[in-house]
Amino acid sequence: MQTKKSYNFHLVKLIFIYVIFFGIKINYSQDIKENDSIIQNDTITKKGLLLGKIKRNAKGYMKIDKTEGKLYLYDQAELYYLDTELKSGIIY
Repeated sequence: MQTKKSYNFHLVKLIFIYVIFFGIKINYSQDIKENDSIIQNDTITKKGLLLGKIKRNAKGYMKIDKTEGKLYLYDQAELYYLDTELKSGIIY
C-alpha cells in the first residue's frame, strides 16, 4: 500500500514538473532590451524642391500642362527666380 501511494505521489510530481517546464512558455524577449550602438534620427524633414518663389508674367497667355509638368509663357514672357531674371518672347 505504501508503494502505491509513493508511486502516485511521484507520478503527480512528474506531471507537475512536466507542466511547469514544457506546458508554460515564457517570453523572455520582452525583458531583454537591446542597446544599439548606432543612433538613428527617425524624424524626416522635408525640404521644398525650390529655394525661393517663382514670379512669372506674360502679356499673351500662360498655359500650365500638369501631365507634363510644364509651364508655357507666350508674348513678352518674364520669369523671375531668386537672382535670375529671364525675359523672352516665348518661355516653355
